[in-house]
Amino acid sequence: MAAVILAIGRRDNHAIVKAEAEKLGISYLPIESHLVSSYIQNPELISKLIEKGDKGSNSSISQPTILTAIDSSVGAATLRSFAAKSNEIFQLPISLRSDPRVLDALGSYDQSQSQGGDSELFLITAARSAHGQLAIWPTVKLKPDRTSHPITTNSFNELDEMIAIVSKEIADFNLIGVLTYVFNSSAEVVLREWGVAPINFWSENSCYTGVSEQLIRSIVDLPLGDISLIDLDSYYLEEVVDLKQGNISISSNNFQDYDPVRPLLHLYARNPKLKIHYLDDKKTLVKISLFNHDENFALEEIAHAREFLLGD
Repeated sequence: MAAVILAIGRRDNHAIVKAEAEKLGISYLPIESHLVSSYIQNPELISKLIEKGDKGSNSSISQPTILTAIDSSVGAATLRSFAAKSNEIFQLPISLRSDPRVLDALGSYDQSQSQGGDSELFLITAARSAHGQLAIWPTVKLKPDRTSHPITTNSFNELDEMIAIVSKEIADFNLIGVLTYVFNSSAEVVLREWGVAPINFWSENSCYTGVSEQLIRSIVDLPLGDISLIDLDSYYLEEVVDLKQGNISISSNNFQDYDPVRPLLHLYARNPKLKIHYLDDKKTLVKISLFNHDENFALEEIAHAREFLLGD
């Protein structure tokens, strides 16, 4: 039984997030933000979307769908209306994994909120899962010339205050997902951005786990990934495994009973840097990869993941 995400957001962001969901073996049904009102007014469109996703999947969509927004392009009231209409149709609890209170707190950046015309801004992005696991990426300093770089050391007292604000708000919101904060140098919040956004794209290639993958992990309640900066001096190992060669039978007759996400619960909890990516639609080819300073340890972790996936 596969996890299913019904996601609302911008088309360009869907392309990024959907790719990450499919790597994890998760069904992803996108709705563009500007079309949400059409789905609310014509509920049969929601049914058709779910049916289309079911037919295009090798797994049965028979569990409550997880409804979420993947960015800040949809308002809280619209999301509530869509969830209500969906519940009315399916008679199922569609999980609203982005708390509307979070969306209510979002806003556009107003330079007047910044005292003294700050020359620098600071970005802090955090993720939280349904189990309350919290991950905070390195703080990023945004300079007046719009260049940015992560801060690797705590060089000023306000940084502790910023992180404390983020941690408290996320707990108060009971956040499930990803939220990015923009602070001025006085530790005042001048902007909050939900989900994936240009201001947090830097994480995609700079950290072991980027925002788009972490958003999916938090929504389906997988253990969160390591968000530290990639150490390019460490070893990188990968291996492709064919699950059809293992002791777990996933023939066409019983594949609907196979949950590709379940093995990730153990493997990701064991090693937050480990990556498991399904390479084909049938989810029988899997790439296992890992960064680590100790090559022998990395080989052992890859071997354990392979044996666990194969049922050895």
